[in-house]
Amino acid sequence: MLTTGNLLVIVVILCNRKMRNDVNFFLMNLAIADLCVGIFCVMPNLYLYISQYWLLGRVRYFNICDNANAYK
Repeated sequence: MLTTGNLLVIVVILCNRKMRNDVNFFLMNLAIADLCVGIFCVMPNLYLYISQYWLLGRVRYFNICDNANAYK
């Protein structure tokens, strides 16, 4: 659903010559940005919430809140 609507907007604007104006190019840019957010942000987080297992192995992270509390 995330990709279908955005891809449809991109295809319609690129294939239809009458749709190529400034406003529609702006809308196509928004569709491309939304598609990138969906692919690179939503999908990995969805996988993380559903699977309960991180595919890339053990990862060390830096938690800002824990370190901020240590300096009080």
